[in-house]
Amino acid sequence: MSHEHYYAAIAADDAFQAELVRVYGRDACNARYKRHHDDPKVQAAMLAKLAADRIMRGEDCPGCGLPVKGPASGHCDLGDECKTGAP
Repeated sequence: MSHEHYYAAIAADDAFQAELVRVYGRDACNARYKRHHDDPKVQAAMLAKLAADRIMRGEDCPGCGLPVKGPASGHCDLGDECKTGAP
């Protein structure tokens, strides 16, 4: 893990929290643990946060096993091509 990855994960979490507050208000703390959000901006922020966390920890995509390289899908660098559906 590099400092760059660490700070990217913090920034992704901050962005996710901001979107949660925008949509859920005071219930943002509970909505954080949902696996799917109907609001596309919240869902995208959640996937970006998950991807940043996985990159920081050096993990692979939980669905297909390929390295996580970006927040395109929250999985691997295949983006929408990764059809695993794993969060």
